[in-house]
Amino acid sequence: MRTGILHLHSTLAILVLLFLVFGIIRGFMGYLGKNQEIFGARDKRITLLTLIFAHTQLLLGLFLWFGRMSDWGWDMGMIMKEPGMRLLGVEHFITMLIAIILITVVRVKTKKMTEAPKQYRLMLGGFSVALLLILIRIPWDQWSMKLTPKSQFLNVYNTKLIWNNQDCDVPEEEWRALSSKYQEAVSAFQHMNELIQSR
Repeated sequence: MRTGILHLHSTLAILVLLFLVFGIIRGFMGYLGKNQEIFGARDKRITLLTLIFAHTQLLLGLFLWFGRMSDWGWDMGMIMKEPGMRLLGVEHFITMLIAIILITVVRVKTKKMTEAPKQYRLMLGGFSVALLLILIRIPWDQWSMKLTPKSQFLNVYNTKLIWNNQDCDVPEEEWRALSSKYQEAVSAFQHMNELIQSR
């Protein structure tokens, strides 16, 4: 179930990015253009759909975040020490939350404003900052579903964390089996990437 939600979360991220770009373009055209348009139905629809997709992302992200943090035992000391864990457990979560708050502010305030230049300026500025925040804290290696030999191997076994062969209470036979499956997966993805690049 979590894998399916992760794929949905990654797919909806594309829609959020697209609508942010649409909003930035509309804001630029409306605010800097010679003709000061009325903040019309198209602009309101863009802010509304961006808000809906962003809040849906928030709900999906919270589900994934609580699941991941539970797997990690809510051990903030360990999470903050590992860059990959810190990215997903702290930096990604907080940065995306700020971006979604910005998107919400743009939607609420432009709805209340009556002057088109101010509405376009707010949409241009707010969506630009939100887009930048999202882009700098997307976990690109996981979002693109790529595995490389440098990828960090993360798994959970009875709430015990296996992190880059860190000492843990996992039987040696099971650890070897997990490591073997991981290496097979890495080799398969490498082969697939080579085939794609050769075409």
